[in-house]
Amino acid sequence: MNKPEVRNKEDRRRLAEIVAVGRESGAPAAEQLVVEFLQNKPKSSEAFIVLSRILLKQGKLDDAVRACEKARQIEPMQVEPLNGLGLVFLRKKDHAAAEKCFAEAIALDASSRRAHHGILSIRYAAGEYDAAQKVADHILTLKPDDARAEEMKLRIHLKQGDREGAIALLKSVLLRNAKHDTACKAFLRLMRSEGREEEAYRFVEQDAKDHPEDLARARRLARIAFQSGRTEAAVVQYRHIIEEGSTRPDDRVLYISALIANRQLREAEALIATLGDRRVVTPVAGKLRGDIALAKGNPGEAVEQYRAACEAARVEPVAARAEARCKGVEERARLWSSHARKMIMARLKELRRKRRTTD
Repeated sequence: MNKPEVRNKEDRRRLAEIVAVGRESGAPAAEQLVVEFLQNKPKSSEAFIVLSRILLKQGKLDDAVRACEKARQIEPMQVEPLNGLGLVFLRKKDHAAAEKCFAEAIALDASSRRAHHGILSIRYAAGEYDAAQKVADHILTLKPDDARAEEMKLRIHLKQGDREGAIALLKSVLLRNAKHDTACKAFLRLMRSEGREEEAYRFVEQDAKDHPEDLARARRLARIAFQSGRTEAAVVQYRHIIEEGSTRPDDRVLYISALIANRQLREAEALIATLGDRRVVTPVAGKLRGDIALAKGNPGEAVEQYRAACEAARVEPVAARAEARCKGVEERARLWSSHARKMIMARLKELRRKRRTTD
């Protein structure tokens, strides 16, 4: 009795793996795998939906339409084939056909957020902002933290010149979700444009004070404090994060960076030793030692530390031509500092990605 259900779970797991392949290796590789899957499971509507999305990413719009229509033939009462068709017609800029598909999907399932998102996009594209606002509000009754609906509401507020509405919306998002970096950046950018940077900082600061146990809020405040030159406040927040037991290497590295920026160099030097001697940490430690040397007024030593950090990370050094354009050793040191930070961070990101694919 359970065999069909188990098989369905296995099929879904395999399709999820194929989607992951698409993210890592590109849509063409994923397309080939779905086609092979369909050779064994030609009645899988889910596979045709996955195929349609992969084709859509590649701009193969007519093929994507055919994949959705095939899924619809197999499962005529399911909403996803209709939503898929609607998305393809949106890409084709055939809004009338897209709206018809989304309306049919809503008739089958009034709670389909994907269909409502489609209608929202159509209303927004047509400049029907009041109608789009109502659709976004309806989506938020279905899922109060729907990121797409919130993003569209923000755009609508700004299109209509309602900057206070946009600020209120972003504040509500930030109060609910301390890890929403996109909303945080939008909030700070908007408040800066309004000349209200201090107010923005105080809002984030008060939110962190109201939730002292929430390290995500402490991280957000620390990051904003550091970026706005409030280095002492950044040190306080990162110290709090470490004292609360954070084992994240990023928190310790950022704490050291804040100490250096606040000229607490002796403490920073002591903490670098606690990062360990793993190969992935060595270039980061070298970069931090270069920052300390620069803060001490030793730009020549800083350059050598940055150079060693790049070698340890196995990344390219500063181009000789760019270095030759520098006016003095201090300018060279700042060039090396910027280069080392960018290259090392890119290398660490690459290593993390490779680790995820091999795990």
